[in-house]
Amino acid sequence: MGIGNTIASLRKKRGMTQEQLGQAVGVSAQAVCKWEKGGTPDTEMLPIIAEKLGVTIDSLFGKTEEPVENMRDTLLRWIGTIPREKKMFELFKLLCATYEIEELVQLPAKTTISTEFAENDKEPVLLRSALIKSSGIQMGISAEDFPVYLLMPEPKEGYRAFFADSEKYRKLFRALSLTGAIEVLCFLYSKDKGFYSVDAISKVTGIKKQTLEETLDAMVKSHLVRKKTVETGAEPLEIYEHASNEVFVPFMVFARWLCENDQYYLNCHIDRNEPLLRKVDTNEKSEKQ
Repeated sequence: MGIGNTIASLRKKRGMTQEQLGQAVGVSAQAVCKWEKGGTPDTEMLPIIAEKLGVTIDSLFGKTEEPVENMRDTLLRWIGTIPREKKMFELFKLLCATYEIEELVQLPAKTTISTEFAENDKEPVLLRSALIKSSGIQMGISAEDFPVYLLMPEPKEGYRAFFADSEKYRKLFRALSLTGAIEVLCFLYSKDKGFYSVDAISKVTGIKKQTLEETLDAMVKSHLVRKKTVETGAEPLEIYEHASNEVFVPFMVFARWLCENDQYYLNCHIDRNEPLLRKVDTNEKSEKQ
């Protein structure tokens, strides 16, 4: 088989048109057509053609039948064949399958929220799975309508090395525990980017203005919200917006996970002898009390 036939065969196997291959290598579709009808590409074009088709140059001349796949291009081509609304779930399944946690995807679609094990009908739960190994943590929620996958390989220093100072956590959780804090964040994240006055927030959340002012002050100090003062002609007006930290949404999902009863695990496999947090180094600074 000549090089033109090989190019045509490889192109078709990869789902590419002559125009797409031409654009990839920097020539016209007519040039590709000419190659496939018996023409020969210029020598300097061969490495580029081989790379875009995911093979060696020798493969173009039929000297080997073992293609060298460019996995990134292969994955992108595969993703391109999946309807947009299903892409995230297919990626979720791929991650599960390649990292030893296939059981996460053994559920039918739309099983995210279940009342089967709920303590009461008003509070459905998230059914989840986890795999805890010496190499790290994998966990997720398996459902086509809300797939969640977390992969945390354990670093050499251990997870604790990447925690913040304990006082920062205390400051954050104190702010979150204040009256109205959760309602404020949910309100701000439900709006387009922008600042809102205490009066506006109070009107929507139903929380008294004085209480909100105290809560917002603590939230500003914890970097949960931002504050700006504007001149209105009469007196300065303080306005607030969320801190553009999109981790708030996954934080709330995993915080809910932490709060719920552990009977809501569909699968939980532990293959780890050591504790999740390694012993703190004796030279580490003492935590603030």
